[in-house]
Amino acid sequence: MAKARAPLSNEVEAFPEGKEWLLSIMENAPIGMSLVDHEGRTIFVNQAFADMFRMSRSELARQTVRGIVAPEMVEAAEAATRAVISGRSEGYRAERLYIRRDGTRFWGLVTVSLARQKDHAVPGHIVTQLIDIDAEKRAEAAMAEAESRWNFALESAGQGVWDHDLRRGMSFFSRTWKVMRGMDPDAPFDPSQTAWLARVHPDDREFARQQEQMLTSGDADYHEFEYRERVRDGRYIWILSRGRPVAWNSDGSVARVIGTDTDVTRIKATETQLSAVIATMVDAVALFDLDERLVFCNEQYPGFFPRTAHVRVPGTPLADILRASVAAGEPAGDMAADGEDYVERTRAGLRSGSDTDIELADGRWLYARCRIVADGVGYLSVISDITDRKRVELAQAEVNRRLSTLADMDGLTGVSNRRAFDEVLRSEFARGIRDGRPLALLLIDVDHFKAFNDAYGHPEGDQCLRAVARVLTGALRRRGDRVARIGGEEFAVILPDTDTAGAMAMAERIRSAVRDLRIRHRRSTGGLVTVSVGVALSSGADGPADVEVLVARADTALYAAKAAGRDRIMLSDAETKTAGGRPPAVDDAFGEGI
Repeated sequence: MAKARAPLSNEVEAFPEGKEWLLSIMENAPIGMSLVDHEGRTIFVNQAFADMFRMSRSELARQTVRGIVAPEMVEAAEAATRAVISGRSEGYRAERLYIRRDGTRFWGLVTVSLARQKDHAVPGHIVTQLIDIDAEKRAEAAMAEAESRWNFALESAGQGVWDHDLRRGMSFFSRTWKVMRGMDPDAPFDPSQTAWLARVHPDDREFARQQEQMLTSGDADYHEFEYRERVRDGRYIWILSRGRPVAWNSDGSVARVIGTDTDVTRIKATETQLSAVIATMVDAVALFDLDERLVFCNEQYPGFFPRTAHVRVPGTPLADILRASVAAGEPAGDMAADGEDYVERTRAGLRSGSDTDIELADGRWLYARCRIVADGVGYLSVISDITDRKRVELAQAEVNRRLSTLADMDGLTGVSNRRAFDEVLRSEFARGIRDGRPLALLLIDVDHFKAFNDAYGHPEGDQCLRAVARVLTGALRRRGDRVARIGGEEFAVILPDTDTAGAMAMAERIRSAVRDLRIRHRRSTGGLVTVSVGVALSSGADGPADVEVLVARADTALYAAKAAGRDRIMLSDAETKTAGGRPPAVDDAFGEGI
């Protein structure tokens, strides 16, 4: 089917394929939108807007600010709206609580702007865009985007019928065809092409002549085009003319053409208003055809991507746009890691109708909502700048991470606390049983620590515990090893994938390193701060049945070490069958510790 149209005015000529494309955009817009005239009357409400309030469009159009905004926000909302209506403000953007018909509340991000007519002497319209952000505000979940389907009547009930018999040079025009042009349907008139072209707008005249010639010459089986024609009172109306050949001469030339004319002036006026709406939207809008070629975008779309603005023009395939973006270093994070994968994932998201966060190398974050156009003519993408919100989310995530770290940390020594110890030990114990790997547990107690506190005071006692913790941390060699303070002067070391020999070697390294600190302890037998160590192992499936048994074995070994004189290591009876240990290490420079 061939299709053409007359050149449009500046307000709407940017929209390809005429009103079908424009109305498809609005039909599939995933945000609530309304249009209010300069006197405050609601003249247009889309279904997405109405769905947010669980009302019909007519119900919502009758509502005032007080009827839909939460009482505590009404005063500010009314003041901001009056400022726009009066012309004191070009618009505003705000987050507000709204009330549905059933009384439930939801958060919305509202953008209100003044869409001026090309002729500034004509009052403008107030454009309201509303996005439901309740999920983000209340549960930090994915934004629930209100979606709807638009239905615009593209043809009026009264269509003018015309019939051109080219063989006999006669034409028929229905009464509706004549009334549409302000003619007396019973009065004679000049049906010639010359008279018709004289009524056509000068800017459309040559175009209209070419389109009619295309139809009558048989170059198209079906043809339609739009043009402006002067009616009896001097006004110009927009005509949508459709027709097709229905009879041919023996030589193959067209003998008869029948068609209809529809007055689409009101639709063209709506197109102008919607053109202003799209132009004043804060979000970027891009429409792609079924071949993923860009067919329309507002100014915000290339503006959001300054490095590749020159390729984001109608006619460019999405794949070429994305590859240019990768080459220009526009995407960041995971999107920049594999350029071709990024291209294919983005194309798949457009086709399936996905929502995606886009991280850019310049630090901005965008949120792209892709939808399949209802009538199957392509794909719509609406892109919002969510940089501020994303930064807040990332900052909160970092705070949560730090809080989680602090929650697992012992405040005095900086090593893990009992809570973290329990979690890690249970995890490593389960992994050892699952994988058949050994796990060693060391329980370490500072000898005669109460006596140390009594002799030197709690501040010195705290310094002693910090020094012991540093020794334990420094003794560890592997990423998976973990040291924790599990009591006043009691520490634990978790050693995954460690057998008996490795565990005893680590225990001795710790015992001797603490002694080498040479911290004076006049109430200790050796005159220095020392530790006792109890060692227990889990040997995979052959080890203790649960983690509590492992801890109990290590604790028993620790008490055995202390009972044997302290400053020594004891291996659990379960590993040796007889509790053995090391003799206490006596420092030669007794009493000379620092």
